[in-house]
Amino acid sequence: MATLACSDALLVAVCHDLLCWDFFCLAFWLHHRWIVEEKLAFPTVQIVQAVAQSPSTIRLLPFWVGASLPFMVHSVNALSRHFTYLPSVPLQFLWGQVFVDFPFDIWQGERTVFSFALTGIGYLIPSEVALSFWGFYWVHLFVRLWLRWQGVPPGVGTGGITTLQRAQEAGGFIVLAMSLLLPAIRQQERGAERWGLLGWVLSTAVLVALLRLSGMRVFNAVFFLAVWTTVHLVLARVVNAGGVMRVECSFTPWDIVARTLGVHRVGWRDLTVMAFPQQLFMFDQVTIPLPYLMDGFKLAKETPFSTSKFAIALGLGYLITLFLSIPFTFWLCHRWGALNLNGWFTVQEPSWAFQKLQSWVMAPFSTDLSFVQHMLIGGFVMAGLIFLHRQVLWWHLSPLGFVMSSTATMRSQWFPLFAGWLVRTIVLRLKSLQGYQSLRPFFVGFVWGELIASAVWVGIDALLGGRALTIFPPD
Repeated sequence: MATLACSDALLVAVCHDLLCWDFFCLAFWLHHRWIVEEKLAFPTVQIVQAVAQSPSTIRLLPFWVGASLPFMVHSVNALSRHFTYLPSVPLQFLWGQVFVDFPFDIWQGERTVFSFALTGIGYLIPSEVALSFWGFYWVHLFVRLWLRWQGVPPGVGTGGITTLQRAQEAGGFIVLAMSLLLPAIRQQERGAERWGLLGWVLSTAVLVALLRLSGMRVFNAVFFLAVWTTVHLVLARVVNAGGVMRVECSFTPWDIVARTLGVHRVGWRDLTVMAFPQQLFMFDQVTIPLPYLMDGFKLAKETPFSTSKFAIALGLGYLITLFLSIPFTFWLCHRWGALNLNGWFTVQEPSWAFQKLQSWVMAPFSTDLSFVQHMLIGGFVMAGLIFLHRQVLWWHLSPLGFVMSSTATMRSQWFPLFAGWLVRTIVLRLKSLQGYQSLRPFFVGFVWGELIASAVWVGIDALLGGRALTIFPPD
C-alpha cells in the first residue's frame, strides 16, 4: 500500500506538469487560427487594451463614473462585514423561493447575482453571444420544468433531471470541440504552429503512457484525455469569444465513461487512477490556464513583440510558476494548517472524488441508457446550432450558450449578461453605433471598477482578520 501511495503521488506531480505543458502546446498550436483567421473578439483583452493602448479612455468622465459605482457599492458591502450597523447593498437574489407547487418547485433553488463587471462584458461582447448565454439558460429552465411535469425525478441519480441535462451538456461539448479541432487538424499549419501541434501530440502520448503505467487501461486513458481536451478547448472558446470570466462544465470524465460503459466495465482501479488528474484539471475549471494563454498570445499579436519570442518567454514563466507554486502551496498548508485555509480547496474538493467513488462502490450501476440517449440529443442539438450559425445568414445566435446553460456558473451570471445585452440592444436601436461607442467607456469602467474593488477589499479584509470575502467572480 505504501508503494502504491508513493507511485500515485509521483503520478499526480508528473501528470500535473505534463497537463500544464499540454495546455501550452495546445494554445501555441491554435492561437494563430483563433486570433488571425477566425478573428475572435477576445473581450477580456479588449478591457486591457481600452486602458493600455488608449490612455484617453481613462480621462473620460463616463469611464470614472462607471468605475466609481461598483467600487462604492462593494466598499459599502465590505465595510458592513466588519461594522454590522452599516447597511449593505443586496447583490444576490433568491428568486426561485416563490415556486413551491408542482411542477414549478423544480425552480425553487434558483438564484442570480448582479455583477457590474459581467454587465459591462454583456454590453461589450457581440449581441448574438450575450443572447445565447442568457437565452439558453432560460431554455434550460423550461426543459427542467417540462421534465418535472413528465414525472422525471429531480437530482443527480440515474435518470434524474440534473443528470440528464448534464448528459445533454456533455454531448454539446463533444460536438462543439470536434467542430473546432477537426478543421485545425486538416489545415496546413505554418512552421511555428506545427511545433505546437507536435508538442501537444507528444505530451498527450506521454500522458497515456504514464496513466497506463499506473494501471489504467489504454482505452480509458485515451478517453480521459479526449474528454479533458474537449472540455478545456470549449471553455477556452467561451472565454475568448464570449468574454465570460468564469466558466465551468457540470460533468467529469467519470460521468461519461462510467454511465456509458458501467462502473464494472471501466474498473475500480481505472476510476481511482483517473480521480487524481480529474480533480486537478477537470473539477474546478476556474483554474484552467488555456483561455488566459490565448489572451496572452492575443496581446502579443497587438504589440511589436515576436510571437515566437513571446511564446518562449511565456513558456519559461509557466515553468517557473509551476516549480514555485507547488512547493509554496505545501509550505502554506504546513505553516498555517490546511484546515485553516479555504475549506473548499483543502478539504471538500480533494475528498469529493473519493466520496463519490465510495457511493458507486456501495451502489454500482451498468450502462445508463437514458444518459447515453440525452448525450446524443445534446450532440445533435449542438450540431444543428453550429450548422445554423455558419450557414444561415439570418440566424444570429451563437451555439456557445448551449454548453453553459445547465451550469451553476450561468445560474449566477445570466442576469448581468442579460442587463448588458439589453442596454446594448436599446442603444444600438435608438442611437446606432455612435451611441454604442459613446457609452462604451462607461461599461469598461464597470469592469475595471469591480476588479479593482475586489483586489483592494480582499486585501483590506485579510488585514482586518476577515475571511471568505468574495467580490468577483460572483458565486
